[in-house]
Amino acid sequence: MKYWKKLLPWIGPVAFCVALFILYREFQSLHPREILAAVRAVSVDKVLVAIGFTALSYLMLGLSDLLAVRYAGLDLSARKVIPAAFTAFAFSNSAGNPILTATPLRFRLYSSMGADADGLARIVTFGYLTTWIGIFIAGGAAFVWYAPPLPASIPLPFETARIPGALFLGAGIAWIAIAAMRTAPIRIRSLAFPSPGLRLSLAQVAVSAVDWIASALALWVLLPEDLRIAFVPFLGVFFLGQVFGIASQVPGGFGVFETVVGLSLATTGNAPAVFGSLLLFRLVYYVFPLLCATSFLGLHEFSRRKEVIGRVGRQLGDWVSDAVPHVLGLL
Repeated sequence: MKYWKKLLPWIGPVAFCVALFILYREFQSLHPREILAAVRAVSVDKVLVAIGFTALSYLMLGLSDLLAVRYAGLDLSARKVIPAAFTAFAFSNSAGNPILTATPLRFRLYSSMGADADGLARIVTFGYLTTWIGIFIAGGAAFVWYAPPLPASIPLPFETARIPGALFLGAGIAWIAIAAMRTAPIRIRSLAFPSPGLRLSLAQVAVSAVDWIASALALWVLLPEDLRIAFVPFLGVFFLGQVFGIASQVPGGFGVFETVVGLSLATTGNAPAVFGSLLLFRLVYYVFPLLCATSFLGLHEFSRRKEVIGRVGRQLGDWVSDAVPHVLGLL
């Protein structure tokens, strides 16, 4: 166990370096100018549609937190929950390692709404579970249906994703069955989590599946017409990249996601267009929401401290008012 704990921090950097090496080996003939030209060739209409699907994806993420809040037994309005969820997911999507990024943000935001430690633990656990349930059900179904071939450059014991997909799908169905039949709380060490029941677990699946499908559509619409494959095969490739990206622990799966998707799609011969679309997707789905979330977080912190800021401002004004006559007298 201690050996694995020492290795764990190195997984991300090693995966990132391996991804960069594979990208260089496979696409070293590409020039950045070709990729930038491919980016400029994408129409504004496509970018706007991608932004729309991104908004839908983040709305579903907000609804997943709303389900988590209901599961925790808290009475918080969607008007408060969805912006908080958007902020937490925007940071965790870009920075990676949601335990270290999204969890402290959720504790900060939800505690300001009156949630206690037990409620916060249930929100965080239920939210993570919802994300993975979507991967298991939607991703598993895409892997089994389409069975995307695994990139030959990445040594794996499977040629396609069908076997992992069957395992994913089985895990997702098992969770729904457990949630439907179990009445006793699920215990993790000293914490007890009530079984969500069938309706709430099915809502988890629906919300998370729509989230993942919308995020895949945000990239799919950015692909050029001569490169665009049917959506279901593309969905399998997209999930493949996301699973590798999450497993790598690299922030936002950066480099790893692009490597897997790029190797899978660039077989069409239009590699610059593939990486141009991936670059745009990175900006639309990760960078732009992160900027919006940073602004929201700044406004939230300002609103919490505006009374203190106002008091300091008044004290400073009083000090200046008292000091000015003395300064003028010296002059």
